Parts: sequence; structure tokens; C-alpha cells
Amino acid sequence: MSKNLYFGPLLLSFSLSITLGSGAHASEENQVSVFAPYEWQRPQPAVRPEFNGTVVTSHVGRGMWIELIMDGRKRLIQDALQYHRIFDGCLKVDPDLYNSFERGPHIHPDSYLAQDQETGIYYFIEAGARRTVPDPKKYCFKLSAAQTQDHSFLMALPIGGNELL
Repeated sequence: MSKNLYFGPLLLSFSLSITLGSGAHASEENQVSVFAPYEWQRPQPAVRPEFNGTVVTSHVGRGMWIELIMDGRKRLIQDALQYHRIFDGCLKVDPDLYNSFERGPHIHPDSYLAQDQETGIYYFIEAGARRTVPDPKKYCFKLSAAQTQDHSFLMALPIGGNELL
């Protein structure tokens, strides 16, 4: 039997082996492992594709948060300048729906929307990686702020995850 427990940044993994036979005995092995980064080891939430790529806002607690839903996780847009530089509008949601998304890492402050000058395809560039944005208007990206990039430059960037759907 194997069991994984999550406590803060630690993943504790216990395995128990029991062998019963003519000389019935039990042996127990405890293993403790620390993984980094912690975020990648946690069970991923059920992805809600209808919200991926959507900018959401909700009044939760003492403030209003604006976050981008990516891979079923809400990712904080760190400041108003970053929001206004990349996005144009957002979807207001009730606190229950907002809280149903697991928190992910913050959006990198140097993120931007790029458009391939050869194909016209839009990409969300974050931390030196690209993600395809099939319909930028649907996800409130500010098209006037898109930076035109050379096709070969964009294709040289690693893919940063699933496309924003």
C-alpha cells in the first residue's frame, strides 16, 4: 500500500509492505521525499476548459483580484499596469466560482502578447516561453498591444504549456 500526503511544500510518501505466509510477518518502510518545485508535484485540478485563458475578477476578502485562468488554475496579474498593458476587460465571477480554482504561480511581470508577422497567429509570451492564443478577443487580450515578432524568433521559443483554449 502506498500513500502520498501533502503538507505545505513537502510531499510525504509512505509505503507499507505486508507479507503473510507460513511465517507471518510484516515489514514497514517509510520514505520522505522533498520535491522542488512543489507546484508540479501537487495533483492537478480538473481543468475547466470553458475558463482557460479567461481573465476573471472577484471581490474576495478585503480586495479585488484580477487573475488569468491557465490550465485550470488562477494566476494573479500582479499590478494594474501589467493588466492594462496586456488585457482589455475581464469576466466578473462570484466568489464561489472564483474560489473553485486552485492558485497557480503569478503571471510573470514581463509577459506580453505577440503576433507572428508571417502567420498572424497570436502567442502569449511568458518567461521566455510561448503559448498559442487561438482567439485573443475571446480572452480579453488587448490586440493593439500585441508586439509583431519574426516567425523564426517565435518558433525558437519553447512551448510553455497547453494552448489557451
